Amino acid sequence: MMTYVYTILGLLCLSLTGAFAQLTSRIDCFYPASWEGRETRIVVKPRDREMFFDTAFVVNRHAIFTITVDEPCPAYIWIDDYPEDVQLFIDAPAISVAIDPVNLPAPLFTGSFSTDIWRQKLQQDHELAEEQEALRVERMTNLPLDSLHAGSFEQFTDSLRAGAEYLLRKHILDHPTAPSSWYLFAANFPMASFAETKKAFDALSAFQALPSYQIIQQKLEHNRPGQQAPDFTLKSVTGNDSITLSKLPGDLLLIDFTVLFGVDRDTHHKRLTRLHKQYQAAGLTILSIGADFLLKDVENAPELITKIRQQYPWRLGAVAEQATTLDAYLYKGWHDTILLDKNRRIVAYNLPFDGLEREIRQRLSK
Repeated sequence: MMTYVYTILGLLCLSLTGAFAQLTSRIDCFYPASWEGRETRIVVKPRDREMFFDTAFVVNRHAIFTITVDEPCPAYIWIDDYPEDVQLFIDAPAISVAIDPVNLPAPLFTGSFSTDIWRQKLQQDHELAEEQEALRVERMTNLPLDSLHAGSFEQFTDSLRAGAEYLLRKHILDHPTAPSSWYLFAANFPMASFAETKKAFDALSAFQALPSYQIIQQKLEHNRPGQQAPDFTLKSVTGNDSITLSKLPGDLLLIDFTVLFGVDRDTHHKRLTRLHKQYQAAGLTILSIGADFLLKDVENAPELITKIRQQYPWRLGAVAEQATTLDAYLYKGWHDTILLDKNRRIVAYNLPFDGLEREIRQRLSK
């Protein structure tokens, strides 16, 4: 029954926000009488622009804000001399917030479909972050960070990241009509694989009136398996030449978004080295792109260039100075991979390593 009610409320919110290019929300905050005259502030956090705030004072127990945003987004309310920020989600034209520490066990919200769901997710994220940090500290305390143990630590952090993303996907799929779910999806786009990203996107079809939905829909279409990969040119990290995708040799091309520095890259790099040694002669080309790298870092550091060349016997480009060149691709950062065929059509994104090697082996054996 509650799921049905939430769905109806969510669709109502969507019908109100989808009818306009922007959402203007009147947020009426109700406070205890003893808070008269206090300063209060709302801090708004849109996904695609800088956060901003508005300030008001409590008058007759009320403070009212009028906020205009391009799409539904989170915010929090700060009150002078109150110990915690009050999180909410702006997704409706009129939202009421009642805050009374004496008479209410928690802030009470009406008008917003997503706020309760959003606050539950924030609490879950906070608890998960605390658990993960404790595990990281324990692991780093017990494992010396030499080359042998760095791989174990990398696998550990990868498993934590995968667990967090699983919970995010589950939350989105559990609440597909909540505006906060679209915000979370768009803010974390793309997800681990094209298939998982597309599954979550398809579940969120109620948001097709939003401008960001159209943008992501086009990007997914352009990046689905079988599509021609957009060409690009990057500067080489270890040479004076440029690297152009369409000019690279090989029957298969593996694009690897990497970090050049840090202990949590060891296992990933060893796997790529093994792929390079085993399949280069059969037609595999690897292109790593340093997502944490600026060319100016090595301009006057020949010893560092020599070290990088030893670590990367394949091509290595720098993305940090030309990030817009790769905006057409689905990638978030380090350890993301894209496999392209001989005609530079997309085969797959972010396959698990065993699946990636199997795909490479099968395609090169034909």
